[in-house]
Amino acid sequence: MKTIHDYLRQGLDIKEIDQALSQGEWPQMICDLTGSQKAAFVAQLLQKSKTGLILTYSEEQAQKWVNDLRTWCPEETILHLPTTEWLPFEVLGKSRETTSDRIHVMNRLTQDHKCTVVASVLAMERRVFPLERWTDYMLTFEVGKGYNLPEVLTSLVSGGYERIETVEGKGQFALRGGILDIAPLDGEAVRMEFFDDEIDSIRTFDLDTQKSIAAVNKVRISPAMEYVITREELGQLRFAIRAEARKATGRLTRAGKKEAADRLQTKINFLDERLEQGILDENIYSFLSLVDIPLVPFFSYLAEDHFVILDEPLRLKEQLEFQANERLLEFTHQLEHGEGFVHPETQFIDYNDLLRHGERHPLISLSTLLRQAPGLSPKRIFNLIAHPLTGFMGKTSKLVEEIEHRKDAGNVVALFVGDEEHVERLIQGLKDRGVLASRKELKDPVEEGHVYVYPYSLDHGFELPLAKLVILTETEIYKRESKAVGKKPSLPAQKSIFISDLKPGDYVVHGHHGIGQFTGIERLAVGGIEKDYFGIRYGGEDRL
Repeated sequence: MKTIHDYLRQGLDIKEIDQALSQGEWPQMICDLTGSQKAAFVAQLLQKSKTGLILTYSEEQAQKWVNDLRTWCPEETILHLPTTEWLPFEVLGKSRETTSDRIHVMNRLTQDHKCTVVASVLAMERRVFPLERWTDYMLTFEVGKGYNLPEVLTSLVSGGYERIETVEGKGQFALRGGILDIAPLDGEAVRMEFFDDEIDSIRTFDLDTQKSIAAVNKVRISPAMEYVITREELGQLRFAIRAEARKATGRLTRAGKKEAADRLQTKINFLDERLEQGILDENIYSFLSLVDIPLVPFFSYLAEDHFVILDEPLRLKEQLEFQANERLLEFTHQLEHGEGFVHPETQFIDYNDLLRHGERHPLISLSTLLRQAPGLSPKRIFNLIAHPLTGFMGKTSKLVEEIEHRKDAGNVVALFVGDEEHVERLIQGLKDRGVLASRKELKDPVEEGHVYVYPYSLDHGFELPLAKLVILTETEIYKRESKAVGKKPSLPAQKSIFISDLKPGDYVVHGHHGIGQFTGIERLAVGGIEKDYFGIRYGGEDRL
């Protein structure tokens, strides 16, 4: 018997798509999938490859991808690479939590490529250190081996760790006698006891209680920030910053902007003092282009067999171009007001970089519309048939009616409701209304014409008519329309618009795709079912 994954593979044409990938036929373009349908599709690819990079257009979408993929692939490692802000001349860097999450992803990719990374395109637009350089800055400690303790302390400071009396949080270290405590951003805090220059013991410990937890023989400590430089590079960087700053302040002075020149000099003096003391933070990234330190796209951390998913490539392009323009405007403002002087663009990838490096891997673009993105020439195009579902707004009678209809039509009806409590409650509620449903795990066999309830969450439900699979989630089952609270201000009466009022050529607004021209009502057969569809034409030959 088949599991729900078998029905997904059937309805999403995974066999043919996977076969084309194995024959080197990429880039591929997959059309007509939206929302959770995309994650279900990629989850089936992960059943075989185990590794991938999914690039989407916002942090919100990235989190939805992560949640859905973790539901479909509970045994796989799904990682989220968070977005970090570009802070060109601030004293305070980004949050430790963001840095920790990013370093965790980088470490996993250096140690074990069998993981899948989900990121907004802005999370990986900044160039990073080459993989080899990143691993060179990791410190490995092993019981019974000798170490030069002063050099270890220097390496920790260079790696972004803060030295304090007692370690209380991530990114700190402390030396008391022959005991060295380190709290890395990625991993448990460790306590190492030295006898002369040799490590006598290594134990993990709790940051709150300071009590030891377990003995370990070997630990690996990664830097506490993404960008680490040597003492020699630090000296070169200080010299380059001062030299460029002199040019910038000179230009401002000659332009009669003495206040801006003084402001810039004050900032440079403060920065130079911090660098002289060896105080580094993530904002050092803004100045790396002034010295010869190699930076590469994040793609270089991927293994060759990592597939790359571009979620709505046109939106990715728009995001990258918008951010590049924002940085240029910000740089221009800083230049004129003595807030900065380093042009940022060499440190970020653009859309062409994205495609060039992405196409070195099995590449799939997911587009709601059959609309080819600039620079992307797919070797195969697949139009998949999947339908979104409307919600029942908490109306049980409508839910039961729909489930009965779908079940009687021979569909597998799968309800994803989050946890065991909701599973039991829904099964009992359906039973009270004459609908039999059973609890299932993803690996359990299912049959057509039956109803199953799963203790997992998905963002939205959908239908795969070719596989006779209907998936409903909490969004469709429970979500209610929000009710207005309080008295609304009166508005002028507005004329209601009906479909019959529209004429071909009229402009209409689609909730997801924007403004297009109405082309008329068309009757199409999709999945063996004939329905009336609203035709909208967008730029060029794009149609919805």
